[in-house]
Amino acid sequence: MRIRCWIGGHKRVAECGNCARCGSVSNKPHEWEGCTCKKCAALRDEGHLREKECSQCSRCGKESSSPHKWGDESGNRDICRCSKCGHKRDTRETKHDWTQTRLKCARCGKERTSEAAAEQEYIEAKEEIFDAVGSGEEGRVSAILARYPRLARVRDDTGWTLFHKMAWGMPNGCTNEDILGVFIAIMAAGGDAEDLNDQQCESHFLGGYKGDTPLHIAARRRFDEFLLTVASLPTYFEEVNVNHNLRNCLGKTWLDIAKEEGISDFFLREVVRQFKLAPK
Repeated sequence: MRIRCWIGGHKRVAECGNCARCGSVSNKPHEWEGCTCKKCAALRDEGHLREKECSQCSRCGKESSSPHKWGDESGNRDICRCSKCGHKRDTRETKHDWTQTRLKCARCGKERTSEAAAEQEYIEAKEEIFDAVGSGEEGRVSAILARYPRLARVRDDTGWTLFHKMAWGMPNGCTNEDILGVFIAIMAAGGDAEDLNDQQCESHFLGGYKGDTPLHIAARRRFDEFLLTVASLPTYFEEVNVNHNLRNCLGKTWLDIAKEEGISDFFLREVVRQFKLAPK
């Protein structure tokens, strides 16, 4: 090995680095940047400078691979500060307790900006509006939308609108008045009736398919009351204009699905009559 280096010269990644073949140490100086040479990537002989094994290096800021010990010496681990190095959790780790106030963690006292608190409140309201709509709670829907009108046209992670959620989540016992009340609450907050034709949803783990409109979902669920309520909407809202020819990724309209699911011809004729469609 040494003869090969003597014949062909040392093999170094940089002039200051050790030989990759024989380990010979260079006499050229390193160019340190923190704890690492920026020319050959060598680590200082003394290594990183850490107060505790889990703390950051005070020279270069490199994080330690040793885990923090969350909790105090009394064994209470459900707090936000490491009992070894004193490091506080980052808010992004979602381990703070913001339940008492959105501005200060109830466990460690960490404060966050009003902007971060407002964003967190909006995220919670977004989750709540889908739950309220799916439960058919008109009063709760109205209260949430009064605080956040922009949620009237929100989507979930799979692209569902609030109307998709109504079609899927509202209990079968909901009456025409219940469904109409939720629909009016959404429209009053700035909702768009065109969302009844929305096809931007992806395949859904609950059983929807890409390109489903809210009517596709209601038909697949055999949610007759929803279909009948939507059919009556033009009576209340002139802007409601449902496109009945929209097909999902399977090439099916909502009427195709309704027939496949065994919804009675008598009922479908009534829906078609209210929609003023030519019967098929």
